Amino acid sequence: MTLHNNIGLVLCGGQSTRMGQDKGQLRYHGLSWAERAGWLLEQLHLPVYYSVNTTQLHTYPAHLSFIPDDARVQAAGPLKGLLSAHLQHPQANLFVLACDLRDMELAPLAHLQALHQENTVTIFTNDGQDEPLAGIYPAACLAARYAQPLSRHSMKAALQHLPVQRLPLPSKWKAAFANFNAPSDFPSPHGISYL
Repeated sequence: MTLHNNIGLVLCGGQSTRMGQDKGQLRYHGLSWAERAGWLLEQLHLPVYYSVNTTQLHTYPAHLSFIPDDARVQAAGPLKGLLSAHLQHPQANLFVLACDLRDMELAPLAHLQALHQENTVTIFTNDGQDEPLAGIYPAACLAARYAQPLSRHSMKAALQHLPVQRLPLPSKWKAAFANFNAPSDFPSPHGISYL
């Protein structure tokens, strides 16, 4: 994956209903989850944008670059954020990372970047299951996806209609793909960590 015309996209535009508060603004090791995800993408030498819904725009630090959900996109959740970013940057390949992959590391992201093939979505599979919330989505693939009617508004459903390079997720990186959606997902008996 060359650096030309690629951007990093932090997905933090969900409703966070199960968490009870905006996941992107929870803190871990001194950074918000959203900013930590952005920092990881910056280490790959990518300009970073933050996918947000319109109610979040005034609640995040003003120095960040935002892509608000586009009302023209008839989708929900992460797919709405992805396609909204594509509409705003139609020529850009998007390296997406969901903010609630709190324990993500740089190594698996660099691995995706190094093995990415042109005009092919690149993601990991974890015990046979796609991990679409950390992956590379080329502009050509997104244009094809946006041109098709959406019967199901999920990232995994969209992948069924796209060329996808699936990389087996090594055991050493499985913990990095733990998804935190509710306080009960935290290993601590005290729930959410704000450290």
